[in-house]
Amino acid sequence: MERTAEYPDAHVANLAEQFLDTAGLLLRNIPGVVAPSSLRVNAAFAIELFLKSLNSHWQHHELEELGDGAYEITTQSNVRGHHLDRLYDDLPDRVRSDLNGAFASNRLASTFDDLCDALSTYAKTFENERYGFERRSIATDNRPMAEIVELGEFFREFIKNTSRVRYALS
Repeated sequence: MERTAEYPDAHVANLAEQFLDTAGLLLRNIPGVVAPSSLRVNAAFAIELFLKSLNSHWQHHELEELGDGAYEITTQSNVRGHHLDRLYDDLPDRVRSDLNGAFASNRLASTFDDLCDALSTYAKTFENERYGFERRSIATDNRPMAEIVELGEFFREFIKNTSRVRYALS
């Protein structure tokens, strides 16, 4: 059977939106100037999933126990890991180009040199902060609380405005 993918993958993007919605809920309902770890973790994981929705493929699984012809299709990211900058670097050239063009007109473009700089700033946020009870890096503690959520919103809008294309994988 021919391996296919969809760009962006709707299932993965939908899951990313759920994590971003959680980060947004926290942002709106937690007073203070320091972003709680749970806000940053949810937003960073959302961005990770948005990136993976732009670089994944479908897997076909036969379900023999259900009879002839029964199958399930799941999505598999083409790149493993949580580092946002590495996930970005592994995107196809056309996707990075489209992202960079969209980011140039985003409000965050005045804060960061480019999209790669923004992703590098938050590259290890999920990994460093997902276990809030462990010692962690505080590299992003002084960043504005809404910034990582806004970066996630950039990806949500990019994907919402990107026509889905189904294609065969080589």
